[in-house]
Amino acid sequence: MSNYELLPSEQSIFTEIYLPKRPDLQGMLYHILTNGFDGDHVEAYFNDPARKTDILSFLSTSLPMLKGWNSTIINHLKQILQGYSLYEVDGVFKHPSTGKPMRERVQVIRVFLKPDYSNLSNATVFTEKQQNAILSRQVLEWWSVQPDDRSTKEDLQGFQLELFQWVQAAVLFIYGFIIYQLQEELLTKSPSEQEQEI
Repeated sequence: MSNYELLPSEQSIFTEIYLPKRPDLQGMLYHILTNGFDGDHVEAYFNDPARKTDILSFLSTSLPMLKGWNSTIINHLKQILQGYSLYEVDGVFKHPSTGKPMRERVQVIRVFLKPDYSNLSNATVFTEKQQNAILSRQVLEWWSVQPDDRSTKEDLQGFQLELFQWVQAAVLFIYGFIIYQLQEELLTKSPSEQEQEI
């Protein structure tokens, strides 16, 4: 049995992605998520010029603040995924046209992302409690500031700046790696295949 080390002082991000439960997606999900552990694969994926253009186009409406990524973001992306779990639930959703409740079996992807604290510059300047608070603040701030302000944080230095870049990498991994590949797979299916469920 594997051993897992959990340190309360090293804050992490858990996020969940919901999609219809379908048998034809299971192999593809496993492939995408396990490739996320492979730093060389993630680096090659985000360094592909054609794919970068497509990803930025895909993100342009929902995440216009992500105008690109540099080597620092790539380094964070290479080791950002710490684990994931898959499970299913019975969902009830409001129909977009009729407004009536509709039931659907839902696949949930829970993703565990954590910074590499050992490689963050100047990390020893901060106590564990301060590191915890700074990461929490950076996560909240990234989502609360105006889009045009998110891509440049000239007032941040050292540990804080790297954590802010890590938060950008986390968002990019979720949307640009997992969700982008999911939607690419779904777009290749015929309407009848897209409606297939377990």
